[in-house]
Amino acid sequence: MNLMAWKQWPWRWLSAAGVVIGVGAVLTWSFMPQAVEVETARAEVRAFEEVVEDDGRARVRERLAVTMPWTGALERPALKEGHTVSSDESLFWVRPAQPVLLDARTRAELQARTAAAQASWQRSARQTEVALVAWQRSAVAAARSAMLAEQSFVSRSQVETAVLDLQRDERSWQAAQAAERAALHELEQARVSLATAGNGPGAARRPVRVTPMGSASPRNLQVLRVAQPHEAVLPAGAVVMEVGDVHRPEVVVPLLSQDALRIRTGSTARLSGWADRAGPVASVEGYVRLIEPAATTKISALGLEEQRVNVVIEPSQDLPAGDGYTVRAQVVLRRADEALQVPVSAVFPQPGKPTSHAVFTVEGGRARRVEVQLEGRSAAWVWIRTGLEAGQAVVVFPPASLQDGARVRVVR
Repeated sequence: MNLMAWKQWPWRWLSAAGVVIGVGAVLTWSFMPQAVEVETARAEVRAFEEVVEDDGRARVRERLAVTMPWTGALERPALKEGHTVSSDESLFWVRPAQPVLLDARTRAELQARTAAAQASWQRSARQTEVALVAWQRSAVAAARSAMLAEQSFVSRSQVETAVLDLQRDERSWQAAQAAERAALHELEQARVSLATAGNGPGAARRPVRVTPMGSASPRNLQVLRVAQPHEAVLPAGAVVMEVGDVHRPEVVVPLLSQDALRIRTGSTARLSGWADRAGPVASVEGYVRLIEPAATTKISALGLEEQRVNVVIEPSQDLPAGDGYTVRAQVVLRRADEALQVPVSAVFPQPGKPTSHAVFTVEGGRARRVEVQLEGRSAAWVWIRTGLEAGQAVVVFPPASLQDGARVRVVR
């Protein structure tokens, strides 16, 4: 080894050491955990409001069902859905049902039955006159016996017998009157049967009108549904159409039973979700007037059975006229003027503790998991009772890879 080679040897060692250090630094940097990109929000003190929100429907307060007054043939109703009903307007016409077949024998039998009923009534009327004469004669005899008894011309037993005869003839006269009335009703029934069978389709045609009760006004009634739009023979009590006042509807919201249990009568509510020609209508205030006691089973969109309870909301002002229209309803459960809140996307349940919640805060470029206690939750915000202070930065939508103490980089 000459002198020149000996002088170059330390520089080779230094170059090799520099290469080794550079490779080590590159490997160390490549295997170091990278900072996780996160989005943050600030914990703020603001007004808090917890609501239950769901779709409801407008409902007519008083729905009147117009039925058949008797068994008969319904003529085709001229009114359709949406027609306004006036106080003197006929809703539909009804006539007695016609027999299936009316031949000469049936007509002769009806005529003979009518003649027999008329003769029976005349006989009952004559019997009533005979009973009246007998009662009058007994009254005269009883009066004469009483007068003679006072003068001691007849005995007391004869007077008692005369009085008993008077009572007997009075009862006979009353029975004759009842028999005459029964015969007259039978005659009227026979005449109606003959008149109905002998006339055409318009025989005994009668109109049916509605008589609104309660707060419904005749000038505001409209036809809501026509159950029988065609001619038909219907029994008495069959529903033909429904009418009601659509100008002052109430709102019915079918809520889940667990949400309905948290609501109290008189709770504040807001109604929205409809529009007019000028554009969307601002929300209308109201209050919960009634919580129905019975729940019904409904099938959700996912095919699950749900127990729903109807909550009736009374609007503070008139809603657009209609029945069955969809309305978005919010019922306020509770409200606070000052509450420490964070976005609902920042809170998550702790692993292994479903009832415990936590958030990630950002301190010195690292994420810190902090356990928090919740006071309430709304659709977008969570009310924090303890664990945070106003102004702290919390991670929203924390990724699954984020751990306590991990390096983070805040992005907008």
